[in-house]
Amino acid sequence: MSVRTATYDILQADSPVSTEISTRLYLDFAPQGTALPHIVFFYNMIEDTYTKDNNSLTDKYSVNLEIYHNSPAEAEALGLKCRTALQGYRGTINGVVVKGSRLVDERHDYEPELDAMYEQEYELIIDR
Repeated sequence: MSVRTATYDILQADSPVSTEISTRLYLDFAPQGTALPHIVFFYNMIEDTYTKDNNSLTDKYSVNLEIYHNSPAEAEALGLKCRTALQGYRGTINGVVVKGSRLVDERHDYEPELDAMYEQEYELIIDR
């Protein structure tokens, strides 16, 4: 199952997030000239988890969000909406079983050409 699908679908299914960004949620990079606000996300597998018989049942991923907005305050506010959607999420969304999600880190950043960026990192545990 796909952490990409889970991340995208969780954020798009959350009305406060999707109302603000519409469909401007991108994997790896946003096209040049993309309107604000928008979110770029990317992920890495941290580890697979093992049972006593070494069969991996779940995978643990690091999912990073880069939240771009018109001002630092607006970027942080959208970040809070993303946190509400992702923090503690458990369930099945479009066939992907998410066992858990937690916020690991968040920070402000500044991109002069884009005004404001807010970054968040989550850990998601996904069934294989």
